[in-house]
Amino acid sequence: MSCGILAGQYHESLRIVKATTTSNTKNRYFSNVFKPDPVFPHGRLYREMVLEIMHEKAFKQLKIGPSNAIQVKTDNIPFALIMSK
Repeated sequence: MSCGILAGQYHESLRIVKATTTSNTKNRYFSNVFKPDPVFPHGRLYREMVLEIMHEKAFKQLKIGPSNAIQVKTDNIPFALIMSK
């Protein structure tokens, strides 16, 4: 989703993610244990969403920038939590 936002595809990304997650009825399909289909559909769903959101124009925009990095601010974290890492 963040790549779609940075590529200028915010509304399209949201529409695709909502449609994909709504269409998936379960988090696991135990009936697929002895079949070639996956028990957990998340990898397939994620791949389909990324391929649909990140078409050629969106991918070019993402490559231009801005950078997709999460900054972590640590100056407000209690000292005990920093030392426990």
